[in-house]
Amino acid sequence: MRATYTALRNAGIHINAPDSWFTSGINKMGIGYNEGISRLPRTESVVLYRQVAFDATYYTISSASWSFLPLTGSSSSSEYEPISQHLLEFEMALSGHLAYGVSAFLYQGTTLYDDDTGKALYIKWGTWFKTYRILLSTGDLIHILRPNGQNVDAILHAKAGAVIPALLNVWNPTDNIITTQIIVPLYYAGLRLAGKVNCTWEPWPESPIPPSISLVVDWRGRVVVNVTVSARSMTWATFVQA
Repeated sequence: MRATYTALRNAGIHINAPDSWFTSGINKMGIGYNEGISRLPRTESVVLYRQVAFDATYYTISSASWSFLPLTGSSSSSEYEPISQHLLEFEMALSGHLAYGVSAFLYQGTTLYDDDTGKALYIKWGTWFKTYRILLSTGDLIHILRPNGQNVDAILHAKAGAVIPALLNVWNPTDNIITTQIIVPLYYAGLRLAGKVNCTWEPWPESPIPPSISLVVDWRGRVVVNVTVSARSMTWATFVQA
């Protein structure tokens, strides 16, 4: 296999492999997914795949990893179903992969999307990823709240010196709106201790959160934010020095 990977790399082919043979030519390795997860109900599988990404990124660089994006089961007997039939679950899965900076391996048929609904979803999250590409691809991933399917889970991307040095992502996997407080560690974003930061929430009009808030970083490099997340959705905020 090493000879095969080396030959492919020499031919200029990008390689997603199940092995960690980066010295032999691969570009990305599997993040440690379990194919059996995709046979579970979709509301459960998207949470479990996010758990895999949360745990694996303690020791794996997310931009050097790939995982499954579940829509249909991975077994040969699984039937293909259009994205529009499971839009919320697919959007949670897509946002979960992109917000972690993990490449998504799609296996929901022979086309990328089936209709304008699916196309709009890819455009929406593809544009979002490009907006924060520097943070998602080259920043540090800070673990805040592990996914459990019962409450919100959250991660932070931080890159000191970047135009946007910190990006907070919060998911709500439940069927209810959740309002809570989250302690956000901004130390690795290079933001001044005891200084002020501007916290700006997602710009989409459906967000129930005020668009921008001024916060004071404590002596440990943390701020406390109030967040409201709609049912089965993701919200995010950016932090810059005030």
